[in-house]
Amino acid sequence: MPHDALKLLFVDDEDGLRTTFCRELRRAGYEVVDCPDGASAL
Repeated sequence: MPHDALKLLFVDDEDGLRTTFCRELRRAGYEVVDCPDGASAL
């Protein structure tokens, strides 16, 4: 992905799932912000 790739917001209440997905997305070159719930995402 180019340096100006999209920034993703990933929200999931399962820590393991969120960690795994975010790690793989970052490896693919995305900038990822992760949150454990909708309230913290806002």
